[in-house]
Formats: sequence, structure tokens, C-alpha cells
Amino acid sequence: MIAEQLKNPLIYITAGILIFNLTQRKHIEHGEKKRRGTLYLAGAVLFLYAAAALISRFRLGDAYLIPVFAGVALLILFKRKYFFPFSKNCVNCGKKLSLKKILYYDAPLCEECDQETGGQTQKE
Repeated sequence: MIAEQLKNPLIYITAGILIFNLTQRKHIEHGEKKRRGTLYLAGAVLFLYAAAALISRFRLGDAYLIPVFAGVALLILFKRKYFFPFSKNCVNCGKKLSLKKILYYDAPLCEECDQETGGQTQKE
């Protein structure tokens, strides 16, 4: 069964996302949206794990995975700004952001624009 084979990778992915979330703790004063986004993402993957475990446990057909994955995919698609609040480029000047800025800072601004605007984006 596909559901049985999905359980292990999904639990490891959930654990990986949660470990990453723990690294965001030291940036809590300026990265709360990003921290919340990784929790939402971990919750979605954990839901997929629970669904796969239930389908496997009750020996339901793998066809039951389709609506579960579709539902989670649609939720993530329609609420993607909550699940993926990461931006690769500065919203003011378009400069590529450092990995630390991408992963840990809510304001998608490069160092220069952040100093000029005081952390406020032009699109806010």
C-alpha cells in the first residue's frame, strides 16, 4: 500500500520542519510570521501523516489518499502567504536577500533598504 510507504517519510519531514522551526526561536522578535508559517506547514504534513496512518490501519484503498492530498494542496495553495511567507528578493530594490534574511526575518528587505526604511516595506 502506498499509504504504508508514505508514513515514514512524512513523519521525518514533519520532524525536520519542526527542528527548523526551533532554529527560528532566536529570531522571534523579527521573524514571527516565518515561524508561524513553518508551524502551519508542519501541521499540514502531520495531517497527511495521520491520514496515511489511518488509511493504512483500517486497510482502506489508496484512492482515499487522493482527496486528502488534494484538500491539503488546495489549502496550501489558497493560503500560501501563511504557509510560505518567504521572499528571495528585496521588495523595494529587487536585490537578492541573504539566506538569513529569507529564513528568519519577516520584512523582505535587504540590509540597505532595511536601514533606509526602518523595517517598513513600501507595499505595506
